[in-house]
Amino acid sequence: MPDYASEMRLFDPASGQRLYMDAQERERFLQHANDLPSRPHRLFCHLLHWTGARITEALALTADRIHIERHSITLRTLKKNKYTRQGELKAPTYREVPVPAELIDALDLLFDLRGMHRRRCASLRLPLWPHQQDLKRVMPIYVL
Repeated sequence: MPDYASEMRLFDPASGQRLYMDAQERERFLQHANDLPSRPHRLFCHLLHWTGARITEALALTADRIHIERHSITLRTLKKNKYTRQGELKAPTYREVPVPAELIDALDLLFDLRGMHRRRCASLRLPLWPHQQDLKRVMPIYVL
């Protein structure tokens, strides 16, 4: 079983590579994202920026985890261990992230979140970005 650090690290101990973007890199990321021709792709990049989500966490996001009134998004944490040391499956771990109201409004305009919540339709639990292959072509801008 691999050992995991109990604290947050800025650098990968094996390679010495920085694990997170700095403020200038985040700003460049948003500038490049805003140049994308597709509104869903731009919004996906903004979601990554404002939540700090991993790409796979953002791809798994469903409408029922977007809290319009609280201006927050609940993400299922995918990095945590899925199994105990005894090999038993753990319950999923979630984290709620506050985001700007503008991000919630943009998500609502694109996906009709308010309508989905009002109708309580089955699509509330479907991923908002089901076309993962399409988004994987865009993600090279994530590595600046």
